Amino acid sequence: EFVTFSFFCIINKNALVCNSQHKLFVSFVTATKNSAHYCRALPRRRIMSYKNPISLILLGAFVSHVGNLLVNRRRAQKAWTLCVTIAFQNESDMESILDEWKKLAGYCARKEPFLLHYEVGVSDSDALTIHVLERYRSKTEYLQIHKKSDEFLKFRPKLAKLQEENKVTIDGFSYRETGLGFTS
Repeated sequence: EFVTFSFFCIINKNALVCNSQHKLFVSFVTATKNSAHYCRALPRRRIMSYKNPISLILLGAFVSHVGNLLVNRRRAQKAWTLCVTIAFQNESDMESILDEWKKLAGYCARKEPFLLHYEVGVSDSDALTIHVLERYRSKTEYLQIHKKSDEFLKFRPKLAKLQEENKVTIDGFSYRETGLGFTS
């Protein structure tokens, strides 16, 4: 049965609150066990008649919280982490690489669910140095999938060319997390 919604609002990426004929319904976005994300609407449940906007706001906050608890948020215990420091000789090369890295990061966010964290930051002590933090479920996924992806294979030669021209130095290290502590 098709329903025409009077309005809908996405509380967050995990939950959808819909109003149909002045009845409030909630659907959740779920993920498969292997984290290949897909959307599945749970059977719609009538929550309340929304005549009181404050109850709608409170319900939205509750749904957001429950949705976050129910959906895999790409957390991992004992992940494999790679930390890379890249020092540039000039700002234009750094900006060029950051533009290319942004494309790579977008691809990774969409296509690599095993990649738990992928962030670049500019050093607070040297404006021409960036630090990249990469967290993977396993080193194998980094080596066998991430490093062989089309986007990575387009990005890496651009950085390698700057290395060959002595316009950039790259240093880094990796480690396996112990699971002692937390991430959010």
